[in-house]
Amino acid sequence: MSKFNPQKNDLARLRKGVENSVKRKTAKKEKPTLPELEHELTVYEVELKMQNISLFNTLEKLTAAHLEYEELFELSPVGYFILNKDGAIEKVNERGSEQLGIERLLLHNRPFSTFINGEADQDNFYRHINQVMEDGKPARLVCELKKRDGGSFSVNIKTGLVRDEQLKFKHLLVMVGEI
Repeated sequence: MSKFNPQKNDLARLRKGVENSVKRKTAKKEKPTLPELEHELTVYEVELKMQNISLFNTLEKLTAAHLEYEELFELSPVGYFILNKDGAIEKVNERGSEQLGIERLLLHNRPFSTFINGEADQDNFYRHINQVMEDGKPARLVCELKKRDGGSFSVNIKTGLVRDEQLKFKHLLVMVGEI
C-alpha cells in the first residue's frame, strides 16, 4: 500500500467539488452517469483515506502522550494515589507504595483514610476530599500517615479533581509529599 500524504485543505476542496456536482445533477434532475458515479466514489475513497490518516496520527500522538505521563507518574519523587469518590485507592505509584511500606497490589481498593493517623485527621481528610469534589479546586492538607511497620510520618497532601470527557467526576489525584 502506497503512502498517501494529503494536504490539509484537500478534503474541503474535494468535498465541495462533489457537493457542487450533486447540486448540478439535482437541479437538472439528471441521473448521474457511470463515470460520474465512479468519480464520486473515488472522491469519497480519498476522503476516507484522509480521515483514517488523521485518526491514525491522532492515535499515535495520544499513545506517546499517555506513555510520557505514565512515566512521570511512576517516577515521581512524591506518592501519587488515585482515589474513587469514596476515597478508596484505585491506583498508586511506586513512591506511594514505598511511603506506606505496602505492596501496590495490597493497596488496591483500600480506603486511603485507613493510613491516616488519628480520627481527627481522618475526619479532616474526608472534609478535605469532599471540599475538592464540591469546589473542583485543588486543596492541601497536612497530617500524619501510618506505615505498615507501625511508624508514622508527617505529610503534605495536595488533592485535585480529575474530570472525564463529559466534565464529570473521574477520580481524585492525591499527591503525598513527606515533610
